[in-house]
Amino acid sequence: MRFAWSSSELAAPSKAPRNARASSKRPSTSQHKRTGKLLAVQNARRREKARTGVAKPPVKHTSKVGEIFFVYVANLKPWITKDVLEKEFSHCGEIKQIIFRCSRGRAVTNGFPIAGGPLSPRDRQYATIEFRESKAAYLALSLNGVRIHGCQIVVTSVAADLPEVQDIIYSRLGTAYEQQGRVNPLKARAGKAKAIPLEKTQAEIDPQQSDRHRLFGFSFAKCVA
Repeated sequence: MRFAWSSSELAAPSKAPRNARASSKRPSTSQHKRTGKLLAVQNARRREKARTGVAKPPVKHTSKVGEIFFVYVANLKPWITKDVLEKEFSHCGEIKQIIFRCSRGRAVTNGFPIAGGPLSPRDRQYATIEFRESKAAYLALSLNGVRIHGCQIVVTSVAADLPEVQDIIYSRLGTAYEQQGRVNPLKARAGKAKAIPLEKTQAEIDPQQSDRHRLFGFSFAKCVA
């Protein structure tokens, strides 16, 4: 039996699989579109950053250890206003803000006593003054004890030094000591200082009674000749 096949016919089937494999590796049209869109978006972002510049984070102003920028002004009466404090403390430096705070009694924010309302010792208020620079706050501390419109103000950087806080401490400690039958040390007056009698802290050794011979600063046992 003879088969009439030519060499070209035998080689034809082997070309089809190679062409099929080559065509399967080519990217599809949809992949080209997605890649093009992604590149376009990335290029647009780069152009936008180059045009506007990268946004810088906000600068945070931190204070060094030991620096203060505000002070407490206590022992204020209702007629002490914001303008009064600003006038008295403006020479220390630039003032950022002044806030009145009520610690006891009724809050008086307008700087004038309430009409028809008598003042009481419980109506106490203080203010916080914040400065732009730390050296201004330190200079304001020198005004502690100054009288302003009949008020002897207290200027401090520590809340524990406020008069109302001191009263709370005295009252609580006084009650605790009274219950124990002891004297409140915060209210007790210091007595007269007594002199401490001097006592000899060094004694001289009698060489006659010593069990050692002493000669030119050296000591020897008495058994040694």
